[in-house]
Amino acid sequence: MYKSKLISRTLFVFVFFTFTTSLMAQYIIKQIEFEIPISFELIPEDIEFEEQEDETNFILNIPENKLKEAAIAEGREIKKEKVTIYLDGEDFAVETQSEEMGKVTMIFNTKKNVLYNIMWSQKKVIRVTAEDMEKIKEKSRVDTEKMLKNLLPEMRDQIKAEMDREKNKPQVKYEAISTGKKMKISGFNCEEYRVNKDSDVIAIWATLDEYGLVKKVEQVSQKLDELFKSDDDEDVDEWQIVSGKIPIQVRTYTTSTMMGEPTLIIKTITKIEKKKPSADKFKIPGVNEGFTQGSMMDMMMQRMSEEQ
Repeated sequence: MYKSKLISRTLFVFVFFTFTTSLMAQYIIKQIEFEIPISFELIPEDIEFEEQEDETNFILNIPENKLKEAAIAEGREIKKEKVTIYLDGEDFAVETQSEEMGKVTMIFNTKKNVLYNIMWSQKKVIRVTAEDMEKIKEKSRVDTEKMLKNLLPEMRDQIKAEMDREKNKPQVKYEAISTGKKMKISGFNCEEYRVNKDSDVIAIWATLDEYGLVKKVEQVSQKLDELFKSDDDEDVDEWQIVSGKIPIQVRTYTTSTMMGEPTLIIKTITKIEKKKPSADKFKIPGVNEGFTQGSMMDMMMQRMSEEQ
């Protein structure tokens, strides 16, 4: 009897400790991202690549400062975005700063299941709920049905068949392969992994998680996926694909036509602090600060009325 009580008490303490440790996890992560158009002038004329993979490897290994200098010399635009991630128990916030969008903050509480997007320059807060996402999906379905009704039968059948193929397409599972290369980035000892995704080749430089950070990020990410992930979202999650490691730098070489030209996207974590973020990082500004608030659905309906 005594042993049974002791085991039960020990188990309770372990579960309580695990739960409270997870709940009180506090971090500040600083990251910087660049989108750099590729200058093929950086490839020496006397180099001939036998395969496309060889050219991709060469470009992925070009130092960041050389890529920037070449792009600037050709008068091409380099996009820069500063990102700070705040984690405090159930609260999660991502603050981004860029020339294009100004300051934008996404705030999410894993218990309340409501996501807020704060656009500081516009003094606007957009509230997103799982119910909103379901309404938007339903509206999209209804609008698609209306559009199909207006098509000729042959065209309608063709589009429906294509939609069914996309819907039933098996989910792609990407694999990160270690290259064995090692390098120090932002003071972290990193190992390189490669992932191939459609027209993208991704190099992930990851370090051992000495902060207990990966598990916490995965918890938030899974919760967001449950509530807001779309059916066609097949992005590579660098925090999950290399198990148990922190992705310090992610280099994505993309030749997708959506980018307009071959581009290297470099995301680098510059600092990780295990400390409590200030409470204001999770505060939603309101009327007193001159902000208006609306739902995702409100914003969509307003945009549609403006277009009509």
